Amino acid sequence: DPRRAIREAEAVLAEEPGVEAEIIALSTIGLANRMVYASDVAIKYLERAAALAQSVGNTQLLGETLRSLAFDYAGGGDIPRALHTIERASSLLDGEELMKAELQHAFILGQAARYCEAIALLDGVCDRFEFEEASLVELVYGNRGSMHLGLGRLEAAIHDLEMVYTTASENRHPATAADAALHLARAHADLGKMPAALQWQSIAGELYDNHVPDHLVGHMERADVLIAAGLYEEAIEVLESAIPRLEAHDGNDIVLRHGYLQLIDVYMRTGKKEEALRVVETVGTPSVQSRYSPDLLLAGARVRLANGVADERTFATLLSVSADTDAEEGVDAAHVRLAAVPLAVRMGFADVARQLAAGVSSDAEGLELDLLRSIANAALADSHDAALSYLEKSAAALDSYRSSLGATELRLLAAHQGEEIARLAIGIALDKADPSLLFRWLEWVRAGSLALERMAHTQSVDAARVALRKVAAAVVSDPENPDLLHEIQIRESELATAARVSTGAHQGVAPGLGLEALVGALGDRTLVMFFDHDPDLMALIVDAVGSRVVVVGDLATVGEELRQLVSAVRRVARGVGSLRGISAACDLVKHHADKVRTSLLGPAGPAGRLLIVPSPSTQAVPWLLATSVPVEVIPAVQSWMHTSAVRRDGSVVVAGPRLDAAEEEVAAVAARLDASVVRTGDELLRSLGSVGIAHIAAHATPRFDNPM
Repeated sequence: DPRRAIREAEAVLAEEPGVEAEIIALSTIGLANRMVYASDVAIKYLERAAALAQSVGNTQLLGETLRSLAFDYAGGGDIPRALHTIERASSLLDGEELMKAELQHAFILGQAARYCEAIALLDGVCDRFEFEEASLVELVYGNRGSMHLGLGRLEAAIHDLEMVYTTASENRHPATAADAALHLARAHADLGKMPAALQWQSIAGELYDNHVPDHLVGHMERADVLIAAGLYEEAIEVLESAIPRLEAHDGNDIVLRHGYLQLIDVYMRTGKKEEALRVVETVGTPSVQSRYSPDLLLAGARVRLANGVADERTFATLLSVSADTDAEEGVDAAHVRLAAVPLAVRMGFADVARQLAAGVSSDAEGLELDLLRSIANAALADSHDAALSYLEKSAAALDSYRSSLGATELRLLAAHQGEEIARLAIGIALDKADPSLLFRWLEWVRAGSLALERMAHTQSVDAARVALRKVAAAVVSDPENPDLLHEIQIRESELATAARVSTGAHQGVAPGLGLEALVGALGDRTLVMFFDHDPDLMALIVDAVGSRVVVVGDLATVGEELRQLVSAVRRVARGVGSLRGISAACDLVKHHADKVRTSLLGPAGPAGRLLIVPSPSTQAVPWLLATSVPVEVIPAVQSWMHTSAVRRDGSVVVAGPRLDAAEEEVAAVAARLDASVVRTGDELLRSLGSVGIAHIAAHATPRFDNPM
């Protein structure tokens, strides 16, 4: 009970104790205040304790106090001071106390994103010390697992975190078990294994609710997992509960800012622009000005733009905050300034936009910064042609970067950087009323991310793969050997690096793929190419007559209609209830399907066959219910033209893991199609290039650049 500890320590101080007792009492008050989220108060008492310990030459208590103080400095965002303090603490301690200081040092390095240094420090701790206490096992492997998570070494992270969870559960340490479960949820989410991620998230939530309901940071991280899984309403519920409680405590500005950003983001994802604006207005009040940060100001500008609220003060404050943080944050402030330029232009503040762009040094380098600079220049350009010139250069640079990555997951991260490039180019195409230009950029953002080059199976790749397999086989025989676990991380990294070698430049959109060629290939099909152009859902429609661009409706209304249809379909799919109830649910599906058909496909007019390219907002549409004519749903026109030119026969079906109904489903489909059933990922990949139909019953995580 931290408040009881504070009262007892204050009683000790009132009795004018000896120096050592006074140091311990001051430290106790500091640590107890940390537990109730009063970080500023904690620092004040710990600094008093450290000064007193230094004045009497008690190096042991000084080292222990400095170790605690470093944690609070780091929690407040002062990483350089925290690192200096923890290094000083380590120089004063030995034995188990030194080990704890080195663990703290690794934790702070992790906060500074210096994960490799942190892991090396933790590996050294594992080599030099024996861990007899369960709490130390949890601390060491928990820290190292977090660092692996930060580096993207997800399998290594899962190994360490599962050890922490097991140890904490066996020793009845629910808070530690909850933290480990939550980090395991994040690791599985990053691997795309959402069922496992949600299972661990559920375990963490139950532990937090039952044993540590005030662990507000844990609830924030739960929201991260829910957002990654697309469970936005559940994430909103967690955040709306945790943020007010966190606001009531001082000294947690970093966590609170992250919570604000999460809530703003999830409100915007669900079309709740007014609620997002309410958060922005609340954070903008004088009482919480200290919680402002460049990224929060930038999010606020985006929300104001979406709500049609023009406020030049937002950008003036952004200029001031960014300038003040340049020395500390370096290139981060430059990123924020440049990212704000298109927003300022769209809100009509061209002069402010020029000031934002001018404040970024031309010496600052990096792909992301170069892209942002080109986008800013395009937004400030005096003509459409000049803007398109900047955007073409940005697109070429991004294509080249994607090519250098080969078939790795980093391509997905790179694809996100194309969103703003495409948004500006699409806006120009709409302003120019140029369907050909619009089609070209819509295809760039889709087909560009799908064009995976053939990988060069060089000797380095083969050698790295063989080395990894040898180490993996050794780990199976000796799973607790730390040297083998460390070596397998190295081999994984070597293989990933070797696999980034591609055979040539990024292909992008095929030369000559224009609307004229497309019309000839469509035959009696009508192409409906949806795209989100906030606040509207729009479509490029191409058929034998020609091409046209239509506004389908506002995104919020279309999204609500789609949610109602999907909800009704799920009620029918569950098949639970009386025959009368199921019949009523079927009628409801038909009602909502008719509404969605009218909204989305009405503008296309009568069609013999439909070829649909969905946008992110329409990825969940059950198209077979929403149309009465044959329909093909494709990720990009270029991929359709390529595959339709090659005739493929045969079918293949596969059941994903951890799905009770999958085996029954694929057996029924296989019998209907006379298809072969494959059992492994390698078999499926080999089959996909030669069959006409592939039926996959498995979990999946949608990608924004390829919603299918």
